[in-house]
Amino acid sequence: MTRGGYRIFDSDTHVGPDAAILSATDISERWPQLVTDDVSAGLFGSWDGYVDGYEVSQLLSRLVRAAGGHVHTNTRLIGATQPATWRLETTNGMFEADIVVNAAGAWGGVVADMLGAPVALVPQLHGAVTVELPAERAFTPFVMDYVPGSRSRSEGVYFRSERKDQLIAGLHTEEVTRNEVSPDVPLGKMDYETIERVASLLAERLHDVDDIRIGNSWTGIYPMSSDHKPIVGHHSENPSVVCALCAGGNGIQLSPAIGRMAADAILGRPATFSPAVDWSHDRFSVASSNN
Repeated sequence: MTRGGYRIFDSDTHVGPDAAILSATDISERWPQLVTDDVSAGLFGSWDGYVDGYEVSQLLSRLVRAAGGHVHTNTRLIGATQPATWRLETTNGMFEADIVVNAAGAWGGVVADMLGAPVALVPQLHGAVTVELPAERAFTPFVMDYVPGSRSRSEGVYFRSERKDQLIAGLHTEEVTRNEVSPDVPLGKMDYETIERVASLLAERLHDVDDIRIGNSWTGIYPMSSDHKPIVGHHSENPSVVCALCAGGNGIQLSPAIGRMAADAILGRPATFSPAVDWSHDRFSVASSNN
């Protein structure tokens, strides 16, 4: 959603083949449970939805195996040397490779140090919570009440219907707003202050929230870069390491683009996708040389 003070777009304006910018009136007419008094407009994707990250990972693993590849689960990198080609020592034996792809998520910084190809990764702890409704309510689409780069809030609330009597909600940001955590930090329930923040922002965006109840919560890690953008492609100090890192809380959405860019780097072919901003590791080398 775009908040007050931003441009109000005509409801007939379309962005791409399946997205449209809806006015506050359009939004409230479609989903009267949403508060839109302070909203100028919202970007609505009619074909958008949500996916189960675990199921996506399982599907991709099956596709890799079907193509003749190998997937080793529960396998931790212990050490790495590069006398000529890479020799990777793991808890499941030794592997050799010409190119290593660092796609280790929250552990990307640890793996990068083992490879001698450091990255400026800042793991951030985030979470989500179930919101129990007293009775079946109207379906609520996935709502992301966050404007990247907005100074009005450092984090925004997101929520969607899980069942007719339950929402899933959490806080999202594309900026580094919290203390860095170890990738091995114990995961569990969200802290009370964060849950209170989620509940407070929900109350600003939903009508009739007096009788809702907070249910179970869980946490996970946003693997972010210091400048809030992904790091993808050859590492500037060791081109035999390809990075596919730092997508933050947008990993599942950005994974097709990151995967395509990493594949181009591995195969040494011309880029088949180029982001609007610099995702290469080179930007950190340039920044360092200018300081």
